[in-house]
Amino acid sequence: MGRLRSWPQELGRDELIRFFTLGSDDVAWVDATTRGAGNRLGLAVQLCALPWLGFVPDDVAAVPAAAVSRVAVRLGWRAAKAGEWKDLEEFLLARALEHDAPSVLFRLACEYLHSAQIVRPGVVPLLRAVAGARERAVAETHLRLSPLLGASRQTELDGLLAVGPQLSISRLAWLHRGCDDGVADGDPGGVGQAAVPARVGRARAGPVGAARRAAPVVGGVDTALIRSQWDEMLRLAASLKYGHATASLVVGKLHAASRRSALAQALVEFGGLQRTLYVLVTWNPRAR
Repeated sequence: MGRLRSWPQELGRDELIRFFTLGSDDVAWVDATTRGAGNRLGLAVQLCALPWLGFVPDDVAAVPAAAVSRVAVRLGWRAAKAGEWKDLEEFLLARALEHDAPSVLFRLACEYLHSAQIVRPGVVPLLRAVAGARERAVAETHLRLSPLLGASRQTELDGLLAVGPQLSISRLAWLHRGCDDGVADGDPGGVGQAAVPARVGRARAGPVGAARRAAPVVGGVDTALIRSQWDEMLRLAASLKYGHATASLVVGKLHAASRRSALAQALVEFGGLQRTLYVLVTWNPRAR
C-alpha cells in the first residue's frame, strides 16, 4: 500500500528525461498559476508526477533530488556547481569575519542560495562549507592583525587583562563600565594614562572635568552622500522593520554587487558617524 502513495525508490535516467522535462507551455502555466519559488517548484513537481505515476504522492517533498534539480533548472534555478560553490564560500568567509555562530552562518547561507536562485545542496555539504569558512575566518583574522601586533602592543593589550593592585577588576572591565558619578574625578585607583594603549586615547582615563587631549580625527564623514541617499536608506530601514526583506538578504545583495553602489557607500558613511557618536558618548557621558 505504501508504494501506491509514495515516490518510487529508484528513478531511471529515461524516466527523468521523459517525465521531468517541462515545456514552455508548462512553465508559463506554472508561472501564471502560483507565486513564490517554493510554490512554483512544488506545483511543477506535481505536474510532472501525474503522467509518470498517475497520481501525486502524499509527501511531495520526498521527490528524488535528481527530479528536483532538473525541474528547478527549467524554472530558472541552477545547480550548485564549482563556480556557485566558490561564490558561496567567499560569501560565508565575509560573514564569518562578522558572525562566528554556526547557526547564523548556516541560515545566511540558505538565504544567500535562495536569493541567488541556486538549488540548496544537502545539509552535510553545507555544514562543511560553514565549518571551512569559520576556519578560514580565524586564519584571515590572524593574518590581518599580525602586522598590527608588535611586541609593545601585545604587552599593552595583555596589561588590559591584568587586575591592577588598586583595582578589584581588570582594566578592560573598567573601560567597559564607563564614567559615572561613583568614580572620582581623578584616576580610579591610579589606573591613569598608563592603563590603556595610546591608540585607545587618554580621554577615557583622564579626569572627567579636565580638558581632553584626543588625537585629531583623520578624514571625515561624507554628509552630502548621506543626504543624497537618505530616502533610499529610509526605504531600506522600513523594509527591514516590516519584514519585507531580511538583513542577511540585503547584505548579500550589497556584497554580490560588482562595485559598491552609492547606497552602500552612504550606509558605510552613516555607520561611521554612528560609531563616532557612540564612542564620544561612551567616553564622556556629559557630551550627550
